[in-house]
Amino acid sequence: MPPPSRRPEQLAEGVRKAVVALAAGFLRQPGHRLDPVALLRLVYQLLFLFVAEDRDVLHAPGTGRRARERYARHYSTARLRRGTAQAGLYRSLTAVLTALGDPGGRPELGLPGLGGIFDGALPGPALDDEDLLTAVGHLTAVRDFRGLGADELGSAYESLLGLVPRLDAAGRTFELVAIAGNNRKISGSYYTPSSLVEALLDATLEPLLDEVVKRAAPERADAALLAVTVCDPACGSGHFLVAAARRIARRVAAARGPDPSPEAVGAALREVVGRCLYGVDLDPMAVELAKIALWLEAAEPGRPLSSLDGHLRHGNALVGATPDVLPHGTRDEADAWCAALTGGTRDEHAFFHWHLEFPEVFAAGGFSCLVGNPPWERIKLQEQEFFAQRDAAIATAGTATARKRLIAALREDPARRELHAEYEAAKRKAEGVSRFLRDSGRNPLTGRGDINTYAVFAETGRTLVADDGRLGLIVPTGIATDATTRFFFQDLVRRGALVALHDFENSAPLFAGVHRSFKFALLSLAGRASREAAADFAFFLRDPAELADPARRFTLTPGEIQLLNPRTGTSPVFRGRHDAELTLRIYRRLPVLAEAWTVSFLRMFDMTNDSRLFHRREELEAAGWTLDGTVFHRDGERMLPLYEGKMVRHYDHRWVALPRYWIASSAVRRRDPWLLGYRNVCRSTDERSLIASALPLAGVGNSMPVILTDRPALLLAALSSFVCDYIVRQKAAGANLNFFILEQIPVPTPETLSRHGDFILPRVLELCYTAADLAGLATDLGDTGAPFVRDDARRELLRAELDALFLHLYGASRDDAAYIMETFPIVRRKDIAAHGTYRTKQLILDAYDRIAAQGSDGRTPTVTPPPGHGPRLPS
Repeated sequence: MPPPSRRPEQLAEGVRKAVVALAAGFLRQPGHRLDPVALLRLVYQLLFLFVAEDRDVLHAPGTGRRARERYARHYSTARLRRGTAQAGLYRSLTAVLTALGDPGGRPELGLPGLGGIFDGALPGPALDDEDLLTAVGHLTAVRDFRGLGADELGSAYESLLGLVPRLDAAGRTFELVAIAGNNRKISGSYYTPSSLVEALLDATLEPLLDEVVKRAAPERADAALLAVTVCDPACGSGHFLVAAARRIARRVAAARGPDPSPEAVGAALREVVGRCLYGVDLDPMAVELAKIALWLEAAEPGRPLSSLDGHLRHGNALVGATPDVLPHGTRDEADAWCAALTGGTRDEHAFFHWHLEFPEVFAAGGFSCLVGNPPWERIKLQEQEFFAQRDAAIATAGTATARKRLIAALREDPARRELHAEYEAAKRKAEGVSRFLRDSGRNPLTGRGDINTYAVFAETGRTLVADDGRLGLIVPTGIATDATTRFFFQDLVRRGALVALHDFENSAPLFAGVHRSFKFALLSLAGRASREAAADFAFFLRDPAELADPARRFTLTPGEIQLLNPRTGTSPVFRGRHDAELTLRIYRRLPVLAEAWTVSFLRMFDMTNDSRLFHRREELEAAGWTLDGTVFHRDGERMLPLYEGKMVRHYDHRWVALPRYWIASSAVRRRDPWLLGYRNVCRSTDERSLIASALPLAGVGNSMPVILTDRPALLLAALSSFVCDYIVRQKAAGANLNFFILEQIPVPTPETLSRHGDFILPRVLELCYTAADLAGLATDLGDTGAPFVRDDARRELLRAELDALFLHLYGASRDDAAYIMETFPIVRRKDIAAHGTYRTKQLILDAYDRIAAQGSDGRTPTVTPPPGHGPRLPS
């Protein structure tokens, strides 16, 4: 088959315009009621005919010359594609579509009864031929229908999931529009680029096929390959299944003889499509498109689309009974069990009982291989999604509070109570599915918290594959790094089920409908009978071709994963092999924070829920409060600043001079002389990722958790070091530095740091105590003098010495130190712009060399006066 010669986006745009053109045409017909699903079905019926005619696979075998000529002269879509107006174009098209939906077909035209997508009703009995030609003209912007692939059909369909139909019945107009909050993320469906499909099959299907061929006798290899079963549990338009079919078919043909011909591969492909492939989807139209894709791929004229009904099924792959609860139950009993949990019916929830739908597969122990890109979708009803098609004002409301107020108002409006009832029904349905996923016992590891379908698909998939099978899914990287999915990932690691995790940034973007900072991964798992000694990892990839670079990939054993994240068992996020080896050395040397320190975390004030307690400057000044420094006073009362993460930097609590808000001192129920906080907005690509700071006793917002410990100054020094920040960058996969990440970073013990206290504490004192509001810290460190003058050159040296000491304490060699500093490219770029050289790195390496030669007992100060004795502000 010739390769496609156009971009998938071109076809997607043509499909969108064709739907709108057809809608406009049907609305011009008297009394017509528009069905958007029927419109889309008609467009894909046309596309099927275009491809089938151009590949000469439409007519049944044995069709005579006269029937073919009659079809070509009076019924072929080639007449439509030429764009020439002729009488009765829509009438002849409907005759063809009706014949293809009839089991008997229409022999005098050589048309077989295909069923499938042709079973559905037409959008209407009448349509002006000009409107039909306009729609066909939009579709035929794509010229090469002979080479149209399943990936392009799927891309066009799934792109429409980002749009909603808007019908103005009074004005008789129809359009497909994107509404804020309604895009492919809401539907949970993303078209998967072929490069990712192939990469996932490389990691999942190919090793399985290798093993099948290896175990089989040479004369039985083709039969063994044809016994392989591959399933996509959210098959969409069949992209993964088509790609898997091609691979298996090539193997089957090769097993039957060397250098197989295209005809031999084609024959094998037809066998594979008929025997090896299975798919399920909640979207009935997607299932029909998957049948079309496989039918066109197998190119077996005359074979009904309905012949694939037994393998491609409509249903909710996540909601159904299992043999564990109903080992001998009937479909009615299984439906009743699900209905009791969901509070809904089979028609409402599309219950899908895997062992009853595919009994032959589970009699053999399960699927050989399960692959796909399941929906990334929260189960909880998303109000913006629901109202996008029903009420734009509610869907685009500025805040959740405003949206809920508008929803509540629906109930009070007699004209709109029906919409409110529809919303309540959808909400009950979502709650029913959530209840099933939590309480059915099918998802003990992922059916918790704010459930996301991708995690449940991953857990479900493990139960569907055979003991010696393979599972490969494209899922958000959070499957391996987030706290909410840690129980699932821990189980994978503990059982040795993890084969590979290849993480991608969407910066290219590979998924056009997803934010470019989003991270997703190719997850490959082994069946229950396998135990992998180590798993293959790669992170921060941007293109699947980068998997060919050995430096980007590394392996970790289950023990090493546990060493790196002992409390959660989640995955680190190394950029390459060198980072993995260096970080493992550090973890083997030092304990993690939560095990070596007495430490807890405090979320003092929530910026949303506690906003009633906050006051702005203009409000306080209008009420007679007086500002002194950063504190407001009035009649013996005080309003303290409310610190947020964006207000601080390393050793600088005054990065932002004044806060946005103040809060009554009585609300700050702490008696600490000072506080240690850290900014929880943390990206590994920022200038610095881990930013901790000393704070005066004040209010602190939720963007800056407070760390409670008995030696905060020593811990502050550790957390402020470049080497500690480097470790955090290997752990933080998202934009938030959660407690569970911070408590698992390696930190020298309090006892170790106390032995270096004479070196550390004077430097921390001078760097932090630059304003009177941190007198509590000074007192805590035994200092009673005035704050220190901010001398930037002196501060650079003090910080460089602290960084150098911690590099030694973390066991970093000089080469390691140089490498670590190169992983902070924004610091480097700013230094070169300001000084012409990477000054920060050089100062740290110079200090590293001095400590290596002289030790860190502070006997050889590098600044004058020595640390802790620098110039001070006037008293």
